[in-house]
Amino acid sequence: MPRPFTFDRVVRLIITVVVICGVLWLVNILRNVLLPFFVACLIAYMFEPFVQFNRRLLHLRGRVVAIFVTLFESVFFLSVLGWFLVPMLTEEMHSMARILRNYASSEIQISFLPAGIHDFIKSQVDFAAISDMLTKQEWMSLIESVVSTTWNILTGSISLLLGIFNWFIVVLYVVFIMIDYPRFFMAIRRMVPPKYRPIVFKVGSDIKVSMNHYFRGQALVAFIVGLLFTAGFLIIGLPMAVVLGLFIGLLNMVPYLQLVSIVPTIILCMVYSAGGGGDFWSIFWQAIAV
Repeated sequence: MPRPFTFDRVVRLIITVVVICGVLWLVNILRNVLLPFFVACLIAYMFEPFVQFNRRLLHLRGRVVAIFVTLFESVFFLSVLGWFLVPMLTEEMHSMARILRNYASSEIQISFLPAGIHDFIKSQVDFAAISDMLTKQEWMSLIESVVSTTWNILTGSISLLLGIFNWFIVVLYVVFIMIDYPRFFMAIRRMVPPKYRPIVFKVGSDIKVSMNHYFRGQALVAFIVGLLFTAGFLIIGLPMAVVLGLFIGLLNMVPYLQLVSIVPTIILCMVYSAGGGGDFWSIFWQAIAV
């Protein structure tokens, strides 16, 4: 039997709705402050296993040294990754530019596609412009233009300075949240009313274990899969191998979503074949084998 809407119940519902609206309004007002904080919490959560690993490895009692060691390792790893990836990406762009120029300037056809489709593609897509964008000269001029524009905005826009300051605040948040990580989450646990703590802590513990197993574990799986796909595509000579391989690795954060990558893989095989790189079916089955 449904509960009747008494005056007391109506007042409680009104108060609940007002409180929810007030919380949403407050979150909207403080979004510029809360966003860096939540980003920092996420980064601290992802780095926590590495902090604990460094503490065990270096036999440290405190967290400060382990935190700065973890941050240094992260910056070093990203720098090394960029050192290797940037030249490879640049070379891939040049290779794709050559393929597009060959396709735009030649009469090469793909046997299973009608000639009308090739004519339509060539008439609607400016392959020469795309090729120029992928060359080093265009990228350098684009970078110079972006740097120049950014500098002008930086000197004349307070909003951009505040944006940079917000990211600096994120870094500070990360450091201090990582230092007080155990006490920070213990304080959150104390905010739960005592009578709700057993069920809330049980559900929270299940969510924490699941998130630890899924997000951290799946991120490691996605990283390894991305490297394997990149290596495989480089071996068979597929265009944009690094970009496609890392993209497929990122898709592995969601199970089975990597199947979506079949479409861009087929397109790249077609571009490779149409640009005079070789037979479509040969490179296609090699890519499928990878």
